[in-house]
Amino acid sequence: MYLVQSTHDHAENLTGVDRVFALDLWEPVSVPKSTFLLNSSLTEKKIPLTLILNSWARHLPVPDCDVLYVDYFLWRTYNEIVNRKKSQVNPVWNYNSKQFLCLTGKPQKINRIGLLHLLHTRNLSKNAVTSLFVHSGNRHETRSILSHLSDEEFDNFVANYNHSPDNPAITVQKRSIHYGGIPYSVELFAKTKFRVISETNMHLKPAWITEKTWITILNRQPFLIAGDYGTCAKLSAMGFKTFDEYLITPYDHKAHPKQRLEAMCNNITHWLNDGLPQDLVANDVEHNYQQLIKLANKNKTTIEDYLTKVNIVATVDDIISTLDDITNT
Repeated sequence: MYLVQSTHDHAENLTGVDRVFALDLWEPVSVPKSTFLLNSSLTEKKIPLTLILNSWARHLPVPDCDVLYVDYFLWRTYNEIVNRKKSQVNPVWNYNSKQFLCLTGKPQKINRIGLLHLLHTRNLSKNAVTSLFVHSGNRHETRSILSHLSDEEFDNFVANYNHSPDNPAITVQKRSIHYGGIPYSVELFAKTKFRVISETNMHLKPAWITEKTWITILNRQPFLIAGDYGTCAKLSAMGFKTFDEYLITPYDHKAHPKQRLEAMCNNITHWLNDGLPQDLVANDVEHNYQQLIKLANKNKTTIEDYLTKVNIVATVDDIISTLDDITNT
C-alpha cells in the first residue's frame, strides 16, 4: 500500500503488489489533471489506484480507477470528537437560553463579517455569542465586504466585535487565518439556544458542508445556515431535520446570498421570541445527533469493506487522516 496524501504527489518505485491511495478531501475543487496523469502512469505499470474523494465531488469527472466517496467532514467531526475525544459533546439542548451562537471564522466573506454587521444593524447581536478575526493581512479584503461604511465606521465595528469567546488555536496566515474547528469549548453550545452557521461558501452548487455544520448537529443544536443555495435541502436528503417548519421566512432557496441573510435575520428574531417549540425541537436535535452517528459509521463501514475487498490490512485512520491538514492536530 502507498498513500498519496494529495493527488499532486507522485508514487515512485512501486510494483504490481502495491496499491496507491490518493486523497482529495479538504477543498471543493475539480479532480486535478495530475491525478489523471498519475492514474495513466500507474496503469502502465499495472499498479492499481484508489481515489478517495469528498462526497461533494460525485458530479466531477474522475480517472478510470476505483473511486470511493466519503462524507469527509462528517466523518472527521465524528472521529475527532467521538472517537478521539478532542472535545466534549453537549448532552442536552438549552431551550431556556436567550442567546444564539454565530462564529464567523475567516472574516472576508458576506456570510462572515457581512452577516455579523447585518446582525448588528438589526439589533440582534446583543443576543449573540460571536467571533471575528480581522487582522492586518485580511483587513483589505474584509473591508471590501463592508464598503458602504466609512473607514471610521468600519474600524469602530471591528474594534467592538474583534474577539473570540473560547480562544481557539487560530493559525494566522499571511492573508487569512486557519482553524479546523476542533477542539472547541462545549460551553459555546451549552449556553446558547441555536446556532447561525457561517458555512464556507454561499455560491457553490452542489452545497459544500463542513465541520461547522456537523459540530453543531453533534452538539444537539437547531440551526440556520448561512451557506450555499440548497444546503438545507441537501441535509434533508441525508436524513437530517432542518427546522423548516419553525421558520417564518424560508431562506434555503433564496436566489441571492443577501436575500438569504435577510430572511435568516427574520427567523433569528422569531426563534429568540419562543419560535422553537421545546418538545418538538428537542426530538429533532436528538434525531440529528443519532443520524450523524449512523452516517459516520456507514462511511467507516464503506472504507473497511473496500479494504477487505482489495485485501489491504489497514484501518480507516491509516487510509484517511482526520487530523487538521495545516496544524496537524
